[in-house]
Amino acid sequence: MEETDTVRSFEQAFRCSLALYCPGRYAVRLREAGKGQLVPHSLVEAPNEDQLHVFGGNQVRAMGHAVEELALHSEGGELIVLFPDLDAFSPLRERYAQLAKKPCRVRVWAPGTPPKRCSKIDFVVSVHPRLAKYRLYLFSGVGRSALVCCKQLGRAKGNGEREPLACQERYVGFCSFDPYVVESVRWRFNLLSCGLEKLVRHWEGFFPLPTPPLRAINDFVKSQWMRTSGVFGGLS
Repeated sequence: MEETDTVRSFEQAFRCSLALYCPGRYAVRLREAGKGQLVPHSLVEAPNEDQLHVFGGNQVRAMGHAVEELALHSEGGELIVLFPDLDAFSPLRERYAQLAKKPCRVRVWAPGTPPKRCSKIDFVVSVHPRLAKYRLYLFSGVGRSALVCCKQLGRAKGNGEREPLACQERYVGFCSFDPYVVESVRWRFNLLSCGLEKLVRHWEGFFPLPTPPLRAINDFVKSQWMRTSGVFGGLS
């Protein structure tokens, strides 16, 4: 399948998934503003390939669902998904069991005890703690390649501590359908199963995801919300 067909299939699945997770939600596309600083550029309904965006948590889940759909309708390949823990995997257990019945290798990365009766799913439970902030959905198949790679952002509390954005989760990341990019991430990510700190740092350095200023992002989203009278719905 041509790359453009893969992109079209992904976008179609993403829009369908987005309607289930967070209708009317947009992502913020970023741009460089000199000296490597990233600032908000525009709101986009579907992410632009190989460009950095800030997503809401439900948008990341919708993109992950789209990658799963590509795997489900492919003739074989490998699906790699990184969850923060196996509790996050539990609601998707039946879906992944269905994926594992396809001629597709399914690898789930998440700390915890693997559930029973999932023998066809390859669980990697020795996950380095530094990977907990990342979300990864990767499919490498026959004529189809897709990748969603994001890093969770945080914000400062009044007492100076940091906390996750909970229901207002924010992630910075990108999606790609370039087979070279997908294979590069897949190869390097699979090396992390040994859990060595040096390899984790190497992986983070190879595909560095910056930390854009959340205040600027939130102010931008708020300004767009006021300009459109709340029509666009913000990030979710």
